Amino acid sequence: MSGKGFALTFFSFFILLLLLFSLNKRETMSYYKVQFGEEEVSYYVIESTEKKYIEDVMESKMENKQYVDRTLVEIDRKIPLLHVSKYACTKENRKRRIDCKPFYKTEKSPFVEEIEETPSSLEILFQDQVIYQSIYKEDLSDFLKEKGRYYFIVTYESKSKKKDKVTKLLFSVKVVE
Repeated sequence: MSGKGFALTFFSFFILLLLLFSLNKRETMSYYKVQFGEEEVSYYVIESTEKKYIEDVMESKMENKQYVDRTLVEIDRKIPLLHVSKYACTKENRKRRIDCKPFYKTEKSPFVEEIEETPSSLEILFQDQVIYQSIYKEDLSDFLKEKGRYYFIVTYESKSKKKDKVTKLLFSVKVVE
């Protein structure tokens, strides 16, 4: 192989490597706020993203997981209003979006910009049984009727031509009265 052929092969291989690295960059994680009334709830978030570069030929899957630690929220069953908000983290000047994952680890509050997106679904479990599994609702007075611990799974789903993203927020609250 001549020097030019080797250089061309090496250059092509280098370009292919750069292309693969750029395609597989990490997915930026969003920030969430889960509240019952005015009380913030601890939650565990799992964001799964599937990027499709060439349908059924070249795809990549990424997953981000984090936990927000708050005290266990005890609520009165007369006021069971759930509110879930989604945010994008931004630089201090709020002009450029950044990954929220470091803010979960340090438990600092980031500069955020709310994303107007409603969760796709809600699942409520009580005493090892699913008592609700359908579209997202904020008013849960029909479901939180007994004292005890209730477990929730809130799901966001977004699908586009090249990317499918599913986010699950898992949390629980204790109904006391």
